[in-house]
Amino acid sequence: MAELRAPFGSGGQYAGLRLQHIEATSAPDPFWDSFVQTGDSDAFGTGWANAMRAISAPTLLGALSMDRGGLVDEVFQRCAVRIAAAPMKYDWDLAAVVMSKAP
Repeated sequence: MAELRAPFGSGGQYAGLRLQHIEATSAPDPFWDSFVQTGDSDAFGTGWANAMRAISAPTLLGALSMDRGGLVDEVFQRCAVRIAAAPMKYDWDLAAVVMSKAP
């Protein structure tokens, strides 16, 4: 948490933003239990690739242009294959940060 608070210094402001609230939590791997039960590494890899796609595909498409959808599909298909080849549990450490424009 200290790393996330550091840029805001003792005044709680940075780059025109004010840090209002910060909270840490963790989330279990959403696909691991199913993988352990079924042993289906392809489903495990696809699950994680789809999660990564949901988070980052809009940014990739915006950076590449809308006519590059096929490339983005290939990137996440390759992710699924690589994850399926060596499944491992990954629990998420998350931070919820609330900021507002500084007065």
